[in-house]
This record gives sequence, structure tokens and C-alpha cells, in this order.
Amino acid sequence: MEWYEIAPDGCRVYNALLGGRDNYAQDRELVRQLLDEVPWLPAAVRINRVHGALTTACLSRLGFSQFLDLGCGYPSWEPDMPDVHEVATAIHPGARVVYVDSNKGVVTHGKALFRSLGTWTCFQGDITDMVRLLAAPAIQEFDLDRPIAVLSHDVLPYIADDDAVDQALATLRAWLPPGSALSITHATADLSPAAMDTVTALYRQARIAYRPRSRDHISTLFAGWPQLGPGVVATGRWHTDHLHAQRAPHVSGAYAGIAVKPPNAPPGAAT
Repeated sequence: MEWYEIAPDGCRVYNALLGGRDNYAQDRELVRQLLDEVPWLPAAVRINRVHGALTTACLSRLGFSQFLDLGCGYPSWEPDMPDVHEVATAIHPGARVVYVDSNKGVVTHGKALFRSLGTWTCFQGDITDMVRLLAAPAIQEFDLDRPIAVLSHDVLPYIADDDAVDQALATLRAWLPPGSALSITHATADLSPAAMDTVTALYRQARIAYRPRSRDHISTLFAGWPQLGPGVVATGRWHTDHLHAQRAPHVSGAYAGIAVKPPNAPPGAAT
């Protein structure tokens, strides 16, 4: 396949920012342009991945043993950024983890990995079609009599339509059993407006949808559920033991929050 036939892809660009190998020359060229303008981007994606591992461990210690990772991306393969199943099963050996991504390459890669391990599940699904996603066989195997931890880490910015994001999260929240946790990280222009405007413009030129959102908008995605920890803060500042906790907030480039569905909310009831 010729070089010009492959367009940059958000998942592969993210992988390239992490120093991974699941990317092409076009993705690396876009990364070069991004780093010329915003050199701290690799730190931002690492902050997000480390936050994901810390969050999985935190929720596992709170008793969660069912995890739904929406927009999982390529595995990191690095010890400071273990994948969800590695962290969850180290604490709960029988933990169930379902990975979902809209990217066919990610899912093909994930299926091969998890087949070799003989456990966990990865399938292709579209967050903006949440009703169909939640009807998938892998999702139906969750025990809805027990809480589920949902991780939506740095995926919603790649959905430019605000209404689509709001509706998808409303559908998800209504479906989750009481006591379930919703963890979101989301890019924002609040912390470094000029840098994020540049990132958005470069993605737009590459025909990659990218929509940073404000802290106020991100907060509404939790629909008033009680927040754990410090609430919605710069991603690197949520966990006090984060490897990058001492970095300036703008280097996170994103906010993080974790909220729990109130126990008195019946399954299927919107909140």
C-alpha cells in the first residue's frame, strides 16, 4: 500500500505519542507537527495512561471486579502503564474485563492478545450507538446485580458532537447498576487554551475529529453522581501517588473525575 493511501488515525497517533509501534509514517508525521507546537503532549498521554492504571487499582481495592473499558486503545506494554486486566486480576483473580474500541486495528490486536491469554474480551463498538453497544453479547455477560466500573479515558474528545456524547453517557448511566463507578478523563482547553487550539487545528487538518470540552461540560457527564476523591481536577492531580503529580496542571491537558451511581437509584433509571 502506498504511503499516501493511509490517513493519520487517532488511535495510532496516540500510540505514537506513547512511543509505541502500532502506527505508520503518516501518524508519526502528525506527531512531529504536534510536538513542534506542543512539546508536552507525550507527557499528557502518559499521565492519562498512568491515571488509568491507578484508577483500576483504586476501584479494585474498593471491591469492583467488573470493568468496562470504553475506547481502550492499543496496549501500552510498559510496566508503569499496565492494562486494565493486569491490574484488576492482580487484586481480584476472577475479575471480568471487557475492552471496547471503534478502531478495527485495535480490536484485532486486542483479540489476538486476549486469545493467547485465554481470558478477557475485546470487541468493536461505537460509543455513539450506546444502545447497540450495551446489547453486545460480551456486555450481556456482566452481572447486573453487582456494580460495574466503567472507564472512559481520553476517548470522548474524539467525538465532536456534543449531543451525541451527552446522549451516550445518559444511556450508559441509566443502564448501570446502583453503586457502579464512572471514570472519565477528557481533554480540555481550560488549562492551556492556545496549545489545545493548536492541537485541535492540526487534528482537523488531518481529518481527525477532536473536541476538547470545559470542566463544566465534563462535570455534567456525571449527572450529579457523588464524586470520589478530589472531584473533577487535572488528570495528573487526581491520585496523590501519580508519577506525574508534581507536574504543572496544564501538562495533563485534561480533567479526570470518578463518580458513583447512588445506591437508591434503581437499575435502568436515568439520573
